[in-house]
Amino acid sequence: MRLVEIVKIIFVVCFLVCCKPAENTINKNELEYDLINFMGYKNDVLNKTTLSYSDLSQKNLFTLDEINNRNYKNNWVSEIKPYVNFDTIFNSKQKELINKKFRSLKRIKLEKKKIENKDALSNNGNTVITFPFFQKNDKGELFGFVYRLSSPESILFIFIKTNKGWKEFAKMVLGIS
Repeated sequence: MRLVEIVKIIFVVCFLVCCKPAENTINKNELEYDLINFMGYKNDVLNKTTLSYSDLSQKNLFTLDEINNRNYKNNWVSEIKPYVNFDTIFNSKQKELINKKFRSLKRIKLEKKKIENKDALSNNGNTVITFPFFQKNDKGELFGFVYRLSSPESILFIFIKTNKGWKEFAKMVLGIS
């Protein structure tokens, strides 16, 4: 009788595992691809492999404190004050999480089926991005961070999610070649 009960338990556990709602793989990274598609790439050819943290040449620029010092609305030469004070948007714990997310950027192969502009991806694309990452603030606002390297400039974009979709919140030109 004991063996029958054990078999029943194993059967029930197997049934529960098999019938558990599968993780929706279609929606995996949906937010990231939503932001990538918002950015467009109509005139650029997007490299299908993203940049990792180790690929970034000036790692010291990828901290929220440094970004806070470099975000000017139009031109860093003529502007007097930064356009956005991130100290008023993120608390110290959120800032550290953002810095950690920068340091954790991985090289990822973009999935063509998730890119709306099917002609945008190439092995030799002239535009390379980091895979987006996100951070909420205390108000529940969601911000997306994407670094884009495209000749002749490299820009860190920060977007905010609104009811109508993504909106550019701030951008920092980190280099011009």
